[in-house]
Amino acid sequence: MYCANCKKEMKDSTTKMEAPGKERTVEVVNVPSSICPNCEAQVVDSISAALVYKSAKKCKEATLDFEKLGGIGLMAGKL
Repeated sequence: MYCANCKKEMKDSTTKMEAPGKERTVEVVNVPSSICPNCEAQVVDSISAALVYKSAKKCKEATLDFEKLGGIGLMAGKL
């Protein structure tokens, strides 16, 4: 994947996102992303973003670790 801003090749990374949860805004950490080493633009793919929002709606905690979500492949099929 290449950066939309400066056309440099993006590197794999992780980031954190906030998403509306059941009772509060949930901070989701370790979300897979790509980052541009030149301009630092960061992109989360649409499947990961959808999983973040779907999982946050069911979460009662203030923080959710994306790496600990079980059955990611199975969940992707249910989006």
